[in-house]
Amino acid sequence: MLALIGGIRAENLTLSRNSINFDGTLPAGQPFTKTWTPVSYRGAVTLEPVKGIMLYGMYATAYDPAAAGISSVSPGTSLELTNSRIYAAGVKTISDDKRLEATFAAFDIERRNVYVALTNAVSTLAGEVHTRRVEFAAAVRPMDGLKFWGNIALTRAR
Repeated sequence: MLALIGGIRAENLTLSRNSINFDGTLPAGQPFTKTWTPVSYRGAVTLEPVKGIMLYGMYATAYDPAAAGISSVSPGTSLELTNSRIYAAGVKTISDDKRLEATFAAFDIERRNVYVALTNAVSTLAGEVHTRRVEFAAAVRPMDGLKFWGNIALTRAR
């Protein structure tokens, strides 16, 4: 009827850069290595007040290398990991015969230290992306092997 779920993730991310110029010499500051050791966590709760109806909520954090800026990192560059904060909540229902199901969900996701490419070789810190979303999805399975499903979502990102 009730489940509490949690987790902690400790990572050791390392970027190693080894380059060689066309003439075989090493570029200034090469080779070099940059290491990050982020710790993220998550917690969730699910509640099934009656059979076939599940309520849930979740909070999580996450870290990842900024993909747009990762290739332009050089010694002395201060590249921060992109970090995220996620809230999600919803309700899922499924019929006893498992032929009908529906989900309503709401999300709030914030990502900081987001990089964007200015050119093929230059990236810059864009700042923050904040997304809010509500979604309704439903499915019907009239016979085994055949399933019709659809969803509608409203997303606001800035």
